[in-house]
Amino acid sequence: MSHIVRFTVLLLLNAFIVRGRPVGGIQH
Repeated sequence: MSHIVRFTVLLLLNAFIVRGRPVGGIQH
């Protein structure tokens, strides 16, 4: 179940960063 929570958190973080402030510095 941990992988599901981790996946959800990553999705939320990604969506928040992209919709909030798309900066190239965060991208690896």
